[in-house]
Amino acid sequence: MVSTHFEYYNDPTSGAGGPLNFVIDGNTITYTDLAAVNNDPEAKPDISLYVPFAWARLATENGVPNPDPNADGEHINIPLTWDNCKDGWYTEDFDGTGTSLLVTLAIVTNPTNITPDEHIAAGKVADGPSLTMVNVLTSTDVVQEDPEGVVLPVERLTPDDRVPFADLGSFGPGETKNFELALTYHWGDGPHPDGALRTSGYFFTIVPVDGHDAHLDYMV
Repeated sequence: MVSTHFEYYNDPTSGAGGPLNFVIDGNTITYTDLAAVNNDPEAKPDISLYVPFAWARLATENGVPNPDPNADGEHINIPLTWDNCKDGWYTEDFDGTGTSLLVTLAIVTNPTNITPDEHIAAGKVADGPSLTMVNVLTSTDVVQEDPEGVVLPVERLTPDDRVPFADLGSFGPGETKNFELALTYHWGDGPHPDGALRTSGYFFTIVPVDGHDAHLDYMV
């Protein structure tokens, strides 16, 4: 018997990714030149981007924070917990400083950002068209290291966590659409790095249960 409680699922006939290009403007870091692609020989009426996990990257030097928090090389990844009430990833104690941090995400679709960002409960996304289980609730099930080979601490979701996604619209066969990920750092009172930090994230393309197939497992 097929489960009917899922609203979306992922599948290997589409994907997304791109170079790790970014621009930092104050408290916001934007990853640019990303794209989603329909690899299916048939058109898809709806592909969405789903972003369940994010980690703040803090540059270090001999095991202590680097004066340049976004320097290349040695670094650690700070785990963040999704907070439904804050609509973002949150920690009340960033790297033992006692300073809180909230990271929020805007998914910017190109050439015109006409699709409002939404949120979907993680428990509503299935791991594939068979709809047999939830896609992923524990980060280590899909990723253990960032692109530089540094450990990503485990992050966990509950089925009720409503994480970001955005509808990228319909795709023709082989069609590609560009998007950007803009993450804003909201620092609490106390010591903290200036501005936004480089960020590791993990995201998928998903499609509605009554639509065609889509999938992504890619990280920045």
